[in-house]
Amino acid sequence: MPMVLMAQATKPEQLQQLQTTYPDWTFKDAAAVTAADYDQIEVMYGNHPLLKTILARPTNQLKFVQVISAGVDYLPLKALQAAGGGGCEHEWYSRRCD
Repeated sequence: MPMVLMAQATKPEQLQQLQTTYPDWTFKDAAAVTAADYDQIEVMYGNHPLLKTILARPTNQLKFVQVISAGVDYLPLKALQAAGGGGCEHEWYSRRCD
């Protein structure tokens, strides 16, 4: 079952709507995530210090990171690129990854 790490605060009704719309997905609050979950997380909603930990694992399944900020300069772009998640290869990121 795919897992979403909910690092961004959500209202209970928003979480309920997600669970109803995507019943085959697990939505887990960042405070409830354990090391056993790291390799099951496919989507991260919001930024969290666990992002670097997850990306460093060779068996990570992370495919998508959604942040609510206007910029992404604070994300670990090199680690995202190394994990195969894009990042620095895009022209508009390249100057940030030197």
